Amino acid sequence: MRVEGKHRFATKYFIFIWEPILNVWAVIKIAFIKNFISHRATRDDVAPQSSILNPRSFSDVFANKNPSNSCIQDFLNAAVFLLPDSDTARLDVEIALKIALNVDQGYLYAHPEQMLLSDEKNNLIELLGQRKAGKPMAYLIGYQEFWSLDFKVNEAVLIPRQETELLVELALKLFPQHDLLKVADLGTGSGAIALSLATERSAWQITATDISENALTIARLNAEQLGVSSVRFLRSNWCDQLVDGPYDLVISNPPYIAQNDTHLQMPSMRYEPRKALIAEQDGLADLAIIIQQAKGLLNSGGYLLLEHGYNQGQSVRELFVQHRYQMIETRQDLSSKDRVTFARKK
Repeated sequence: MRVEGKHRFATKYFIFIWEPILNVWAVIKIAFIKNFISHRATRDDVAPQSSILNPRSFSDVFANKNPSNSCIQDFLNAAVFLLPDSDTARLDVEIALKIALNVDQGYLYAHPEQMLLSDEKNNLIELLGQRKAGKPMAYLIGYQEFWSLDFKVNEAVLIPRQETELLVELALKLFPQHDLLKVADLGTGSGAIALSLATERSAWQITATDISENALTIARLNAEQLGVSSVRFLRSNWCDQLVDGPYDLVISNPPYIAQNDTHLQMPSMRYEPRKALIAEQDGLADLAIIIQQAKGLLNSGGYLLLEHGYNQGQSVRELFVQHRYQMIETRQDLSSKDRVTFARKK
């Protein structure tokens, strides 16, 4: 009975003393959680105070009117609105910010609140305006990565594509040893293929040709920048000036886009040299010329490697058959599309 009475007393004590305190604590916890959620939403959402984040003000950005409250983070947050047609909008804005502010990527994320000075803002708006018009980012910054190397590019040369690395990869697999070989890269452009091979096989004697002297100027600059001295650059229309054969390997990424191909309507394609893109005969004309000419240039047992369009694999194989090449194969790129066909001379 006395124990039971103690329990009743303890229960009454808890109800009158501790229950109100716990209720107050519960209210405080709920208020804290609501405030935390509200604070996170304010941080994670696009800040309404910045005019650059208001879609109605985007036209002002590209009309060179300086938006107020525009710090680094504002531009990063607004990337998809600033560049709605770009698949890499945020990356594009990051690169443009690095150029405009002359800083590295780490600085952007370490100082997101930094306000842009007037000159910096104007430079950034100019870059974003050109990118919005479709100019490739590689032309804006002046270089493109290929085979983990940086290549200088401008509108005199095609921008090296990732799928073209398949040519380099296959060439290295066909000739895995560092033996002395003679190699010709036809239509070298920026020199991406020839110089990438040279960095992997220093003993190879590589001749890189192009019909454009402006393209060869860029290729020579890239060779100097990469410290490659083993590549000879020669002005030639495909194999015309290659009189020092025979060669063990001929490799090329020639023009292969048909004149009526809808891809040519893409804004970015307007900036690249048309002669390096388009070929007659539904894009097969230059491929056919190279297959014919290389037959007389290659050693017996030498290889010809050609990049081509995703829908041209069958046609290129037929051209190789017509000229009696052997061991004809087509390989696919990372998108599982026919991209490179190669064959061996008897």
